[in-house]
Amino acid sequence: MRIDNLSLEVEPIADSNRLYHGNVDVIGWRSTCVEARKHGGRLVALWASDRGGPRQAAAGDDRFEIHAALALASELVWITHRIHGDRYPDVADLFPAATRMQRAAFDMIGVHADPVSDTRPWLRHGAWPHDRFPLRKDYSAGGHRDARSERYVGAGDSREA
Repeated sequence: MRIDNLSLEVEPIADSNRLYHGNVDVIGWRSTCVEARKHGGRLVALWASDRGGPRQAAAGDDRFEIHAALALASELVWITHRIHGDRYPDVADLFPAATRMQRAAFDMIGVHADPVSDTRPWLRHGAWPHDRFPLRKDYSAGGHRDARSERYVGAGDSREA
């Protein structure tokens, strides 16, 4: 089925008549967000996921997915893009709130928006090594914590970090 104003094939989720899901390729990720924005859509959420385990981690390429929930006039559309490698097209220029969500996707899974505009950590806060990503299926909680401090805007500090 098609959603008005989007060039995207979607399927309804469960018994909903207003909640849909569609898979998109690298071009469709960006173009769907452009179309949604053009028609007054809003970004509700953006997140990443790891489909694989240790076996796919060794194989590499397409184990990660990036997702976005887009609120349209009368529907909520969830799009999924299977990432080849660790980069996906940036949408922060369309939806400024995506900046922090994209930073969180990197901190937790290790996938980057491309081009990346803000490389500061959002969620890491030194709780795990800077090159480890706790929501990856092959993450092991053992080992050391990274005690290196990150620059964050703190109370009474109005400078950009």
